[in-house]
Amino acid sequence: MKTKHSLRKSLKWILNNIDYFNPLDDINDMTANKSYVELHLCLWLLYRNKKHIPDDCQDYIDKIFHFTEKILLSPEYYEQLLVKPQNFRINGAPLLFYLNYNSNEQMEDLLKSIYPVIKDIFSEIVPFRKMDLEHCLSLGDHYLNRKYNEIKDLKKLAKESILNTSIDLINMETPDEYALTHALFYITDFGEKELPEEFKGRVTHTVLTLAMKSILVNDMDLLGEYIMNILNLRIETGIQELGIKKMLESQLFDGSFPAPKRNTDDKTVIVKKTNLRKKKNTFPLTIIRHW
Repeated sequence: MKTKHSLRKSLKWILNNIDYFNPLDDINDMTANKSYVELHLCLWLLYRNKKHIPDDCQDYIDKIFHFTEKILLSPEYYEQLLVKPQNFRINGAPLLFYLNYNSNEQMEDLLKSIYPVIKDIFSEIVPFRKMDLEHCLSLGDHYLNRKYNEIKDLKKLAKESILNTSIDLINMETPDEYALTHALFYITDFGEKELPEEFKGRVTHTVLTLAMKSILVNDMDLLGEYIMNILNLRIETGIQELGIKKMLESQLFDGSFPAPKRNTDDKTVIVKKTNLRKKKNTFPLTIIRHW
């Protein structure tokens, strides 16, 4: 019951602050675009897990969806994919999430037209981002008609990523931690697929240890990602319940969560607008996976 109430508060906060997620305020602001992408990721996971969503959350979800859809179908937004295909990993992801639970022939045709350019940007990005791009493209396989040799093997990409490093992951910097959590999102398709056996032992130990570290330093953003990893990997532990309890306790009255207090040189800190510097709300993603 507490998690359902918290989800409602989180969705209400997003809706009350929805303008902060509008990338059209500054189309070149990658932080604004990233916030918008995460909103689409949230909607996609809500759709995928809709049988678990309380009925009294649906009105919030519908209003958030209509906000994101209006932007997505605006020429001001989607034409940037034609102008700057190198930014597809961020700007194109909302289209792929959206088309997984909506039909829009115009948007499918747009993706088909720019795919020949997109597939050539793999060599320009770091390994876990290659996993990110391949995971997104895989969501459009039924209409992109990719050739067999164009489909990247996520397991092979994982072997080039932080999942296969010989370095002790416990001593990672913050950007490395995000590389780890995100690589796990992509290779498991957010819990729909098993993690390959060869990665399980060390990754399990690392995720549990870093989840506890996030609890101790009050980093609710990374903690949310580690809880998702624990649930996606189906690790039997009480740490996720401890983490969920910690997150519930940290949720502010307005439904948001305090952003991590990190060094100002840390590039992972949100820098879009004052309120989003102070607050962050990715909790819906964590709760969705909790169910």
